[in-house]
Amino acid sequence: MATTNFKLETTTFTAGGSMDESGKCQIVKRFLYNIVDNSASARRRSILDLETLVPIKGSAMSDDPRYTLKSATWNCLDWRNQSTKFYIDATYRRISDDDAASAPWNLAPFNIVTSAVEQEIPFKLAYNSKNQLCIPVVNAAGDPIDATTREIIPQHAFSFYAKSYDIGNIVDFSNSICKSSMRILGQRYPAGTLFLMPFNVSCLITYEDDGYTEKWKYYQVDMTIRYRAEGWKRVLLNVGNRARFGNNKAPEVIYQYYKFSNGSFETTPVWTDAKTYHAHDAAYRTWLTAHKSAAQNLPAHVPYEFGENIPLTARGAVNTQVLNTDITADNYSGYPSRGFNEFKTLSWSGLDIPSEVKKRWRS
Repeated sequence: MATTNFKLETTTFTAGGSMDESGKCQIVKRFLYNIVDNSASARRRSILDLETLVPIKGSAMSDDPRYTLKSATWNCLDWRNQSTKFYIDATYRRISDDDAASAPWNLAPFNIVTSAVEQEIPFKLAYNSKNQLCIPVVNAAGDPIDATTREIIPQHAFSFYAKSYDIGNIVDFSNSICKSSMRILGQRYPAGTLFLMPFNVSCLITYEDDGYTEKWKYYQVDMTIRYRAEGWKRVLLNVGNRARFGNNKAPEVIYQYYKFSNGSFETTPVWTDAKTYHAHDAAYRTWLTAHKSAAQNLPAHVPYEFGENIPLTARGAVNTQVLNTDITADNYSGYPSRGFNEFKTLSWSGLDIPSEVKKRWRS
């Protein structure tokens, strides 16, 4: 048969459970087809055979015989168009309200969409030649560059009906990270990698045939979940112009501790050009050589500006190991960083996501 030139790729519920003009539940299914042979002659024949793929009006839906085909539409298939994909949208109406299983909250999830989205993030770390996220974004002098970048992440959106729903979940769970691993749309994701966007809950009512007697009151929940393999911690460089010296617990401005041969402190930067800076830097390095025991945790050079960000250790001291390393050397590990939880981490068990969302996303 000529219809063998069509291959069904997938079937999805695109508007499951919506209400038609008479108040009955209806489901829209999208059939996505591929054309196997896309040659001009075979494609010209496929246009003639397209009708054989459209379900017959009044025929029962294979998934649930309570629904019969009301109407069907499809995108135009032009034999000159070289696209190999096309779809058929079939609208099924429910013909029986007797079975309790036909209640809206028992319908399958719908509006299931998986896409890739862009989001803006601080550009603090870059990839090396091995595609490892480990190179700090600094200038040629080793100072952090304040910048942002964009990354592409997977996003899953879906809707479902619920007989009852705690609308407080909107505030409690929006902008939260999943505490444990979870299966969404057929794939399991590790703990800490799924992020729930602010979501919507709508209260819906279906009336009896008289138009005013309430038959069903239920809720539509629209959720969007994003996935990030690295997790959702914000990574920031551990830098600043204050540090802890010796056993002091309170941080102090770093330049106040640059001692010179007379033993005094510099309380105000006095460099007006490169020449005076290098003169003070030379004097400072001479002092360091003569006072090695007293110069612990001090950098090898005087910062050129008061506002310069200096790398710090985990306890907040000046990180001389980083400052004393040539940024072009092979052993340069970059500025240290710290991770912060920007969002709350919660168990999503109280979200009541249907099992159909967790176990499958194609029918």
